[in-house]
Amino acid sequence: MRIPTPENSAEPEKDAKGKPVAKKGKGPSTDEIRPTFGSVWVDFSSLKSPGATKMTQRVKIETMAPVERREEEGEVIWEDELEFEDLFEPQDTYIYFTIDLSHPVVPKAGPAEPKPDEIVPVKNLVRWPFSKVSTDDFQKQIAIAIKSLTREYYSSFKQKMSEDAL
Repeated sequence: MRIPTPENSAEPEKDAKGKPVAKKGKGPSTDEIRPTFGSVWVDFSSLKSPGATKMTQRVKIETMAPVERREEEGEVIWEDELEFEDLFEPQDTYIYFTIDLSHPVVPKAGPAEPKPDEIVPVKNLVRWPFSKVSTDDFQKQIAIAIKSLTREYYSSFKQKMSEDAL
């Protein structure tokens, strides 16, 4: 009968407390790994065009500062660590994703509405030629008014004027 060696054993190794021991390999052990969070800025402007339902982007990931929880005087305070290692920036890590919507954010435009001149015919208005200088126009209006007043005065006092002339 053969006694199993630790390399050939079917059961994983256990430490003094009876917990399985992690196998040594590349990279840090699972106890040393801390969660790392990243953020990305997504541009949704391509979905603003009428009828657009699909968007594909490749966005660079930025490392976020780890957050630490502290309790002071019964209050929970979450505080960003000031110094942290940039994980995503040195490797130029990107996320490539596609968003496919069932309905567009901005629907396609329907039939064009009629313009007002298509509903109501345009009236042809008579346009009087304007003088180039406003003072000329004013002088013409005054001359017309004076002639009109002179005729009216003459027609009103025609008899009296003929009697005074004799």
